[in-house]
Amino acid sequence: MGDVRHHGGHVSDGGHSRPSHGHVTDGARRPGGSAHAGPAHSAPSRGHIDGSHSPRHNGNYGHVSSRRPAPGHNHVAPAGHVPGRVHVNPHPGHRPVHRAPVHRELRGTPAYFHSYGHHHYGHYLPAPPPRYEVRHYWGRDYYFYDNIWYRYHSGRYWVCRPPFGYVFHPLADAVYTACRFAYYFDTIHYYDTINDNYRTIQEQNSTIAANNALIAQQNANIALNAARANASGTLATSLGLVQSYAAAGTEYFYNDGVFYVKGADGQYTVIVPPAGALVESLPDDYETLELQGDTYYKVDDTIYRMVVIDGKACFEVLGQLAS
Repeated sequence: MGDVRHHGGHVSDGGHSRPSHGHVTDGARRPGGSAHAGPAHSAPSRGHIDGSHSPRHNGNYGHVSSRRPAPGHNHVAPAGHVPGRVHVNPHPGHRPVHRAPVHRELRGTPAYFHSYGHHHYGHYLPAPPPRYEVRHYWGRDYYFYDNIWYRYHSGRYWVCRPPFGYVFHPLADAVYTACRFAYYFDTIHYYDTINDNYRTIQEQNSTIAANNALIAQQNANIALNAARANASGTLATSLGLVQSYAAAGTEYFYNDGVFYVKGADGQYTVIVPPAGALVESLPDDYETLELQGDTYYKVDDTIYRMVVIDGKACFEVLGQLAS
């Protein structure tokens, strides 16, 4: 696909001024050697996207650093901390309060999604960022500038997490927070999918579940916790959610609502948050919602629930809203 560059132009969108497409890039390839395929772990392979040529990619992050922890470290589970190579608040607080996120106009410069600092998710610009590029993932347009991602909605440009399938080269100060998992699936659950994206996830789940079962047979040290997985799958189905499975034996990373995996070529890919992933804290832009009389926590389209695993309270990725 050729690149179409057009800076500063606008088209009409529902009565709001919206920029016409600038530099258009479609899709992102999966890191070579990765065991995963499909949009849960990569976007359709229609060109490689690499965010390493941002104007700020000079190794100097002084102008975006923050004295407080990355967003989400203020909303922690009530007891203990998740073990492992996890960068978390060492002093857990209390259960998150019921609220919808407070949307604010963006002030200052967001930190890169894979670095510490304030990422400003849920903040907005009244006009598009300068010299933006339009990139397409999963049927959506994203506005990309200086390694920060935006989505257009209701006449505003919202700072957002990078799209699933985005491939990147993290710099030296990137956050490598390893995820712990409550369970892995070794059997397939069928969800009431309503679009091609989630049907593709379900196809991928079938392959991952079969591989997980084989891995568990070959390595007695890997516990799949099938009972937890089956209970989770049943609950997600009843709530109308879709789950993306995690592959046993694969290391997953997390930072402020963004999940990613490392490919054999050393590159990282942003993925759909995998069911069963455990994190100690929620991002600042979480929402609370009631589903079938119980409280859950929503970050973008990802639903979390508070659980106690091995005596430690934390938040578990339950699934994705299928709307």
